[in-house]
Amino acid sequence: MTEGSNIRRRLAELELQTEEYRYFVPLAKKLLEISTDAIFQTDAQLKIIQCNAAFCRLFEASISMIVGKGLCELFADWDKGFAEDALAVLTSQGRWEGELRRSAIRGELRIESLVISRVAGKDGLVECHVGIVRDLSELRSARDILDYSTKHDNLTGLANRDFFSTALGELLRRSEQSGGIVAVCLLDLDNFKQVNTDCSREAGDCLLKAVGKRLTEALRLGDLLARSGGDEFSLALPLRSADELAPLAARIITLFDEPFEAADRLIHLHATMGAKEVKIVFATRRAELDEVFHGIPGRGSQEDTGRRW
Repeated sequence: MTEGSNIRRRLAELELQTEEYRYFVPLAKKLLEISTDAIFQTDAQLKIIQCNAAFCRLFEASISMIVGKGLCELFADWDKGFAEDALAVLTSQGRWEGELRRSAIRGELRIESLVISRVAGKDGLVECHVGIVRDLSELRSARDILDYSTKHDNLTGLANRDFFSTALGELLRRSEQSGGIVAVCLLDLDNFKQVNTDCSREAGDCLLKAVGKRLTEALRLGDLLARSGGDEFSLALPLRSADELAPLAARIITLFDEPFEAADRLIHLHATMGAKEVKIVFATRRAELDEVFHGIPGRGSQEDTGRRW
């Protein structure tokens, strides 16, 4: 191949690279512009060289305020020792990814995932770093809401039956270790359906919330309270001995001596409570919770094994 041919071939390659540059560079800039992920580039010392609009929005600052700042400066809440470990991994492996927590300007906690990778030059030395930050706060918040809703009653905010079952199993295990017992109680609101009939469904809902609030405020630390459904509430009371149950149950019933305010009304309400002392540890399945409830007075069982107030 002649020298002229080599030159022509090289010129053709350069022309092709130029065309690719003309096509891909504007495309890359457009992708950075429309991306909802925060994308950035730093120099070898992790100082921001450039970033996209999403990165600016993430830190609520203009690009002129961000360029030149160090990555660790932006993530000021990044634990120093943790940062040193992460940078060591980035230096040795060329890539680091993980989750960061920082306080935003308005004070709210932000949870973000960061992926940063080293870019080496032709000489093999670090030329720059590129990275992506993704805000996980809303996703985590949605997951927390979903998790909360699966464990709690939508109306009162109390634990629901399934969560009560799980928590009761743990409470029984702790009581067994300490030599105590657990009293499982069911509290029924007498003639509650009449409230819905005489007043309104809204008044009934408000009344259930008020009952749940009053019970929550009166119970001890470590007691469990749930709305089992309808006008029924479940309680689990850890006790050192069975002698503690009667006065505690009586105190709970006296909570209904005062009327409840619901839908701009004062409603007098009475409650009946049955209790059963439980000393066994059981798996937290719904069927086995039903077995614990069986025998509590007022549940329609043929043989009452508990006490009633």
